[in-house]
Amino acid sequence: MLPDGGRIKINKTALDREKIKYSLLLLSERFNYNHWIYENIQNYVGNNILEVGAGIGNMTDFIIFRNKLTVIDINQNYIDYLNSKYSFRNETNFNAINADIQDIKASPIASNRYDTIICLNILEHLENDRAAVENMSSLLEPGGILIILVPALQSLYGSIDVSFEHLRRYNRKELKSLIHGQNLDIIKLYYMNFFGLLGWFVNGRVFKKKALPVKQTKLFDKLVPLFSFAEKIVKPPLGQSLILIARKK
Repeated sequence: MLPDGGRIKINKTALDREKIKYSLLLLSERFNYNHWIYENIQNYVGNNILEVGAGIGNMTDFIIFRNKLTVIDINQNYIDYLNSKYSFRNETNFNAINADIQDIKASPIASNRYDTIICLNILEHLENDRAAVENMSSLLEPGGILIILVPALQSLYGSIDVSFEHLRRYNRKELKSLIHGQNLDIIKLYYMNFFGLLGWFVNGRVFKKKALPVKQTKLFDKLVPLFSFAEKIVKPPLGQSLILIARKK
């Protein structure tokens, strides 16, 4: 939550001028969906956090008041926006840095260690996802937690993935393989958002749409509390997303 207890209103015109992707703007308005993701990871989030690929802060909003938070992104427009959005945070406890998790040798974060690293919907965009995971593992303190969320199932890959610049989608075996040998023990690995499968497949594979339909995402967000409740009772065998939570040895 933000200082006034509400949600920051995004100036879409300004953000469009800065080339903030429309998909992030759309998802920023889907509070229930973003909160659902947070619910899945909140018990593993510590107080010295690195968020990889923060974008415009769709998840950062939920962790902004943790003791110490560093967010990185490769888009300077996003970094400038985040610094403005969270200007109420003390600079000694909040940093927004332009950095590429695939290559951190010259980055200010290279010498830091964190108790939690959050990487949501980022690995699918990266040419070298294995290097990204290796670097994240190296930045974790012993016993630290790595939280990854990626789009699931290559069979769903379609025009929306192409539009979003996704290079791939993952299954359980592929994600497990990605962290193999990275000095990490898997705590949890499971699919999320079973009900989103159909919409993503129909829009991206059947109708070849290049963007998330606004009306559908609004309806979906209204139904998220129901979907969330159902998946608390029974973890689905498949889902639109895949979540991995691992601990540094």
